Amino acid sequence: MSVTCSNLKTNTVFDMYRWYITKTIKENPDFWTEYDWTARQRGIRVILKKVNGATQVHMTYTQFRSILEYNNNQAQAHIIAGERYKLGVGMGYIQARRVERNFNKPKIDVVGTIQYRRANPEKLGANNKKPVIYHQDEDYCRIGWNKLNKVSNEAIYEFKPCKYFRIAFSRAITDNVNLKFKYLFFPYLKTAQ
Repeated sequence: MSVTCSNLKTNTVFDMYRWYITKTIKENPDFWTEYDWTARQRGIRVILKKVNGATQVHMTYTQFRSILEYNNNQAQAHIIAGERYKLGVGMGYIQARRVERNFNKPKIDVVGTIQYRRANPEKLGANNKKPVIYHQDEDYCRIGWNKLNKVSNEAIYEFKPCKYFRIAFSRAITDNVNLKFKYLFFPYLKTAQ
């Protein structure tokens, strides 16, 4: 059973920046905003303040975005290295996992299948179909969100790493085969029949 909510919104960096502007202006009455005419995107504002009688820029969208990117890159590096990234406020943590493979539900090794078909274009599998290669490893690695079940409606939220994070994670495991042994191990639990 899957739960879908059509009214959920994904917040972008621009949405977070607008929230930050509102919060900063409320907390600091001597700050104000003006449109950033150097930015390409319309509607971007700059937070300004007075320092010794001169107007000074407190935060721009570019600075805000670079802070978030730096934080995300640091978090990705720590997760790939096998450490936990705490989300805070009872939301749990994100961590790399090593999961035991269930051979009752085989998964296709896409890269291996493509390489085999290119090397053997004339070979056909059973029933004259193109051959398919399945994963034979005893385990696989993934990035997961360990929820603490302290947030209401936590089941409707999900964590999906971005494409670049998944690629960096995969490359790190390929480059260092012993890295996966630093990750938290999840054994396959067989259900009683």
